[in-house]
Amino acid sequence: MKICYIKNILVIGIGIILLNGCGSGQPNLKKIKEDVVDKYEQNNMAKYEEHRKQYIHLKPIQKWIQPNNKVEKCLVYFEMDSHMDKTIKSDYSLFWDGDCKNGLANGIGRTIENTLYNTIEEIAFFDNGKIMDYCVRIDKLENSTLEGECGYGYGRRFHFVSTIIDEKSNDIKIEYRVASGGKYVVPTINTTINPFEDLVMSNVNYLTHSFFIMDVSAEKLHVTHAYGMGNEKGLNGYIITLYSDGDITAYEAVDNKRIANVILPKNYVKKRLELADIIENNSKLALESQKKAIFIKDKYKNKICKNNVTVDFMDNNEYKSICYENEKLILLQTKIDNKLARINQNKQSERYYKNQERLIKAREQEAIAAQRNVAAAEEANNQRDWNNLNQSMHNINQNNQLQQLNNNIMLNSLIR
Repeated sequence: MKICYIKNILVIGIGIILLNGCGSGQPNLKKIKEDVVDKYEQNNMAKYEEHRKQYIHLKPIQKWIQPNNKVEKCLVYFEMDSHMDKTIKSDYSLFWDGDCKNGLANGIGRTIENTLYNTIEEIAFFDNGKIMDYCVRIDKLENSTLEGECGYGYGRRFHFVSTIIDEKSNDIKIEYRVASGGKYVVPTINTTINPFEDLVMSNVNYLTHSFFIMDVSAEKLHVTHAYGMGNEKGLNGYIITLYSDGDITAYEAVDNKRIANVILPKNYVKKRLELADIIENNSKLALESQKKAIFIKDKYKNKICKNNVTVDFMDNNEYKSICYENEKLILLQTKIDNKLARINQNKQSERYYKNQERLIKAREQEAIAAQRNVAAAEEANNQRDWNNLNQSMHNINQNNQLQQLNNNIMLNSLIR
């Protein structure tokens, strides 16, 4: 069981995080106390411990399979879940192009497993029929390649880098996972990178929940990172948001809904931010494992990519298609570059139109401000004219009153 849903739900939560990310200085912040800040994590871990009990004692089926193309005994070892045993199906076939020693697969080679709907290949060094340490695993149906540590056992952690390529019509999609994980009881740690998106998502996935980091620093937004926790219902717990100016804020989310802005204890924030160190160390180990797997693949190619090497258990051109993967990578890189160029052109167009919108709005604001200034000036002029008129009328009234007073004085003097 894997938490495949957590990525999709958390991506949905990006909008919530970006839209709700606010700067400091917010009033009425809820202060979370030290003794209750871990409640979400404790509840999720309790569910996880209960859930994992059904897998603790689970053991894989162990099988030794004889390759179809080998006449002599040359067994290859496999482990699988009891409900996923494809080797018992009538459409299953196994081929091995390496050497045999003491009745077991030995040395550098490739296993090719065929079923009705898929082909899975593994390139590795085999000793006594078992893969030793590192391999390259190719899934034809998923068009995916895994390069890194390979081995057996449900309790082990394996580090690897996987690449999934989806080509449809004129479009191409690529997803890289720099990861580690194991069967059931081992939490997976991975960073998912899409060269055509600015979002980088990192997770530590348990059976019941996930801790995550969303890195949107490439977007050149005020928000750069978000740290949090989620489960099958979405964001659940405290979401910590980092900003380009160094500010840090947080809020509480329940079932993918924001509840309240909060102030978290410094020790809790420090612990959550340390997830970045765990992710970084995991990525280093995964990339180192990938290098070793590719080294084995290159040695394998040197072995089979000679003109005199042919096989009769499958189409020889298909068998040796791996010899031309460098040419395929060049074509793939051209497609990636072309799509990135289109994306950057669209971004430039978007920036241009946004700048035009900003310029238009700025000019509109300037025009409004100018109109307000003109209106204010006209109002001031009107008020001044009105004041002058009032003053003139007041002066006229005063003059009339003085004239009337003089007339009265003169009239009184004549009467006397």
